[in-house]
Parts: sequence; structure tokens; C-alpha cells
Amino acid sequence: MTLRGYLIELRNREGYLTPQVIVDDARPADSQLHDRFEWDDAVAAEQYRLSQARELVRSVRITFVEPSGTIERTRAFVSIERAERTEYIPVEEVRSDPALTALALRDAEREWRALFARFKHLESFLDLVRKDVAA
Repeated sequence: MTLRGYLIELRNREGYLTPQVIVDDARPADSQLHDRFEWDDAVAAEQYRLSQARELVRSVRITFVEPSGTIERTRAFVSIERAERTEYIPVEEVRSDPALTALALRDAEREWRALFARFKHLESFLDLVRKDVAA
């Protein structure tokens, strides 16, 4: 059975599909999903702490006053993927450095294409995008 089929079957069996339902189903060693999870608590705990660190950085916000007088609230750090690692760089530094801006835009384009691929089948998605771009 495909992963999609298994998850649909699990949703039908439980009545809804959440991360907790999936993890609970995967716990038994004979579950089709068991090998897709890290069950070593030391490794899993470290991965969880890394996830918490990412969320911590994403939670920091700053306020910009644009030359037009528009006030914009945004994340204080930009995640930039480089060959050897992904790092967080203060947004002011990214805005003032053309090379960092180019890297950020490359990442933004990749994220946009993924978002478009994810929602393009919804009729009103492009209307939503057009409305926001026109604003």
C-alpha cells in the first residue's frame, strides 16, 4: 500500500488525521510507518530541541518604517541556505547586502514555486494571489 493510501485508511479508521494519530499508529514495530520515525529518544530529543530553536528564531519580530511611512512588522532573521548550512541572518543585514538579498530571493522563489504547486489546483488561489499583489 502507498503512503497516501495508508494515511487515508488511517484517517478513515480514526475519523481524522493529526500528527499525534500518525505517531501513535507508528509506535508498534509492525506498523507500516514505524521505520519512518526516529525511536531513539536521545536522537529524537536533540531533533526536537533543534525544532524548538528554529521556532524561537522565527518568533522574533521587528518593526520597519519604510521611507513611504508605511509600518511593516516582520521576522527579525532571514533563513539563508548556503552550500554547507542554513543560517539565520538579521533582516537589516540581508536588506543592505546585494549578495544576501539575492540568496534570500532565490529561497523565496523556491518557496513560492512549492506553494504554487501545492495550491494551484484550487480555483480561487490565483485570485487570492492577484488580490494581494495588487494591494
